[in-house]
Amino acid sequence: MNSISALAGKSVIRYVSRAVEQALPASLDLRDKPHVVVGVSGGLDSMVLAHVLLSLGVRLHVVHVNYGLRAESAADQQFVQAWCDANDCSCHVHHYDPIQAGQSLQAVARAQRYAAFLAVAASHHARWVAVGHHANDQAETVLLALLRKAGPEGLAGMPASRPLSPDSTVTLLRPLLQLSRDQLEHYAKATKLRWRADASNASRGYRRNRLRLDVVPELERIQAGSVENMASSARLIRAYVDEHIRPQLSALWTSVQLQDGGIWLPDGWLAKMPAVWQGRVVLEALRRGLDGCRGRHTEVEAVLALLSRQVGRRVEFPGGLVWRCRGGIFVERASYAHAPVPTTVLRAEGQLTLNRYSVTWRPIAPDQVQFDKPHTQYLDVGAAGDELVLRGWTPGDTIRPLGMVGTKLVSDVLTDAQVPPFKRKHAPVVCGRLGEVVAILPVCSSETTRVGPSSQQVWELTYASRNGKSNKFS
Repeated sequence: MNSISALAGKSVIRYVSRAVEQALPASLDLRDKPHVVVGVSGGLDSMVLAHVLLSLGVRLHVVHVNYGLRAESAADQQFVQAWCDANDCSCHVHHYDPIQAGQSLQAVARAQRYAAFLAVAASHHARWVAVGHHANDQAETVLLALLRKAGPEGLAGMPASRPLSPDSTVTLLRPLLQLSRDQLEHYAKATKLRWRADASNASRGYRRNRLRLDVVPELERIQAGSVENMASSARLIRAYVDEHIRPQLSALWTSVQLQDGGIWLPDGWLAKMPAVWQGRVVLEALRRGLDGCRGRHTEVEAVLALLSRQVGRRVEFPGGLVWRCRGGIFVERASYAHAPVPTTVLRAEGQLTLNRYSVTWRPIAPDQVQFDKPHTQYLDVGAAGDELVLRGWTPGDTIRPLGMVGTKLVSDVLTDAQVPPFKRKHAPVVCGRLGEVVAILPVCSSETTRVGPSSQQVWELTYASRNGKSNKFS
């Protein structure tokens, strides 16, 4: 409603209160006086949200995060605490921890804010957390999405409700999304509600602030009601995304193979999809497979470009790697991508367990050798120099495979055996005398340590994938 300024005070109050009540989910029954956690900074939007919910009979549990980044932070906290005391609401103040090196201030602040919401919700057995994002915030979010070439889900803006975290039963609510800042300000003036102004909102140091201060007012001059119109468009796109795109994506995702600390996307499967769905599946794989990856348009394009490149090429992301493999694309999270093989001296029977596989070794009698035992190498330790060392291979390492006269690069042996690139880089090798490679697990052993009739000290080494399939390709 663009002409709210023409309404009398009581009409403004009724209009805003009714809009918030209609935005609440049916499962939040106001007759039960439900417990709701509300994030309150002291600014206009959060103060209006808290005031309206309180007037609707909700039992509020206010969370205020004191970031300590502005001179006014202490006064903001005191303001919120005083309002809570006057309105008989519990107030939970969370003090922001200093930012760690290399981390985004906004990302850390958001993570701490949502963790505080979740903790307070748990302590009060609350099923809902409400925050004060309004139509202007939604319009800015949609404009930012347009600027970064977002698809329908980006243009859908912020959802009116969603789980607070992926595995949480607590629901995050945004009851003000269809109300503009002007409408909230008229409500506050009609109810004589006070709020705190954040001077940092006047800074043009952030893109969102520049949109708020420069672009959105110009759009309102071009078309009155632009803010509410953009918020309404986002709501319509959100409905389309939820009703059509997400169900189809869920159906496609049942064919995705999750394994070995990552996500496997087969060539043939991707090729059958329209280009728009190829991009959407890759986007989902990046978001699910790489911690902290937002899956921007340029990132999706970089991954799709791998389909026309040779096996072994990769794209690096902060949360991991995406590999071009024989037959598909593999999305590998960082904890697997950057897990080197520790150097281990094999002095007695033992086992080494890493992310993707385990290696077991033991001394055995020569007559116990089973040459047909899968994923197993047998080594003549005496020929190796009486000591074996397990480590990761390095460029330039060579081996003399069984039956060969000369040597061959370990990298070539792994390539010829069609070991996937994401496994190839961390393949374990066993070294003997003077560092000579005498086995590549689980691919081959060396002619140097061939077990024969004269062998007296024999070791058995067995490789097993941790995904339950004991082979080097799975």
